[in-house]
Amino acid sequence: MNATAPAMPDINHALEYASAERRRDLSENERALLRVALKAFAQHGYAATSARKVSVDAGLTAPMVNYYFGSKKGLYKTVGKLIFSALVAEVQQAVDGVEGFEAQVRAIIGAHVEFGERSPYSVEFICMAMYGPMDGHAVFDPYTLGAPVAQLSRDLVARAVTSGELVLAEDIEVEYVLTHMWGIVRNALLGQVREHRRERVGDPERAASGISRADVARETRIFLAGIRA
Repeated sequence: MNATAPAMPDINHALEYASAERRRDLSENERALLRVALKAFAQHGYAATSARKVSVDAGLTAPMVNYYFGSKKGLYKTVGKLIFSALVAEVQQAVDGVEGFEAQVRAIIGAHVEFGERSPYSVEFICMAMYGPMDGHAVFDPYTLGAPVAQLSRDLVARAVTSGELVLAEDIEVEYVLTHMWGIVRNALLGQVREHRRERVGDPERAASGISRADVARETRIFLAGIRA
């Protein structure tokens, strides 16, 4: 079962946000399949991942993916829902109780960074689903699963503009603010993926060149200063 170990914390992390009933009903075989599948989908994408290999690497017989999840599509959809639901929940928790536009923007961006630090394979899965080959989009649309966070951000900017807390600089529009904000998040997550992959192949010197929290904080500070009148 050693093949399942690297992604074990990531699946357990995601399952923290599943219902108690859902966690209770998951068998050890299902958990093993989810652990291996998360790692495989994160590293190779949907099309290049074999359901048979997932079963075998989980220490089970070849038909077990179909038995528990119906198909490779069912397994991929289950992993995707678990990972995106956990990320959405953590971002929403980070914003709750935080006052002020700038503090909430930092909370949203920071929650993504912290999620990636805690669950590197989960962030690799998210980036593969959103920015990798399009084959998995036939199973689920990652942008739909992440829509609650996108809407939260849009509402945040709209409220700040309406209340006068945020007075946008000339020629700056709400869509630009949102695009730039998500650009910071995307670059941070992709930087974490690059770092994680370099660590896996034993290149710690290059891994250390990834985007740091200080880099993200600096980009966020420049962004917030640049959008104001």
